[in-house]
Amino acid sequence: MDNSTGAESKCIKKLYQHSQNRIGLDQTFEYSAILFFVVGMGFGTSYSITHVDCLDWVHTGYWKRVARGLLGVTITGGLFILIKTTTIIDPDTHYFIHHALPALSFSLFIYGLFPLICKRIGLVDDSSHIFDEQSKSQIAVIASNLPSERRRVLS
Repeated sequence: MDNSTGAESKCIKKLYQHSQNRIGLDQTFEYSAILFFVVGMGFGTSYSITHVDCLDWVHTGYWKRVARGLLGVTITGGLFILIKTTTIIDPDTHYFIHHALPALSFSLFIYGLFPLICKRIGLVDDSSHIFDEQSKSQIAVIASNLPSERRRVLS
């Protein structure tokens, strides 16, 4: 008679249980899934930043920012619920479908595709004229504080 199967089943139960020590298999998967989010964020940002100016994104009007937020929550929330409703028995596939894939795809969407969609549908204002006027006035203030021989160089 071999007692290893009894001990093995106890170990497997301990491995899969949630606990405060954060060494269970599920918790390790959850904490390592953040790496997928960071990778998606890096690739998404490097793609979208060439098409959408980050200052335009920030200085857009209040109601457009609210609309962007609601649109983003609706899309990602719907996809998240869809993914979480799938039942998977295999732990490796469960990890990939429920943790790694959402982290990677959502961060790629949020930082890469979503800003492009918002710009395309008009939820990002073009604020370059505001910054041009501000920079001209700042240069004028700086130039007025310079000695007269240096002012001639700037004008």
